[in-house]
Amino acid sequence: MEKHDQHDEYLEAIYHVRERDHSDLKSLVEHYNDLHAKQGSNPGFDPGMLQDLEEHNLVVVANEVVRLTDEGLKRAEQIVRRHRLAERLLADVLHMDHAESEEAACEFEHVIAEEIADGICILLGHPRTCPHGSPIPPGACCRAGATQSITAVVPLTEVAIGSTVRVAYVNSLSDAEQHHLTHFDVVPGNAIRLHQLSPAVIIARAERMVAMEKAVAQNIFVWRNWREDTAGKSKADGETSHGLWKRVAALFS
Repeated sequence: MEKHDQHDEYLEAIYHVRERDHSDLKSLVEHYNDLHAKQGSNPGFDPGMLQDLEEHNLVVVANEVVRLTDEGLKRAEQIVRRHRLAERLLADVLHMDHAESEEAACEFEHVIAEEIADGICILLGHPRTCPHGSPIPPGACCRAGATQSITAVVPLTEVAIGSTVRVAYVNSLSDAEQHHLTHFDVVPGNAIRLHQLSPAVIIARAERMVAMEKAVAQNIFVWRNWREDTAGKSKADGETSHGLWKRVAALFS
């Protein structure tokens, strides 16, 4: 792994620990080692990398406390954003399992340019969380409400009545909403049919009718064009990240 990518790995780990309101060196070392153990490779925490990050003005280390500088935080957010957007795309579009999507996302976070990350974000309708519920740091495209790219997903409220569509994801931060929709099997990958938009939104899922407020339906994002021939396929044996990205791109053509 190149040193630039190693820096990214450590910045990402510091960001994760920071999300948990920790900044002590012990928590960072434990998280870094646990993370790599789960990925099947644990090179061991290298204190020398923190010194490198300090020399590049990305972190400050003092009294067993590690903090990101403004520049370090910006770079860490970009890394985490790319990783979680990649997870969202791989899990929701290709239905890759956790191990496969995590491995690919780890690769993609080092190679995806920011403009490509923004393009993915726009295509997916600016998702707020990754498939595991962790927040996706917003980018410039989110703050600008960018929609200039043709989005691959749209809110349920924007499809024609009578349409059968497939759920991409639910973009709600409300646990109650998430649980309610999950109870009725309105989850990524499942097909639903829109029956009514007003006064309440009514959908059909597996021969059951489900009514909901429009505000809830607006948080259900569905695929504009779903092609069964490209869906539900895991990463093929020996497939490179480049090949996988070509297959992902085909979903938006």
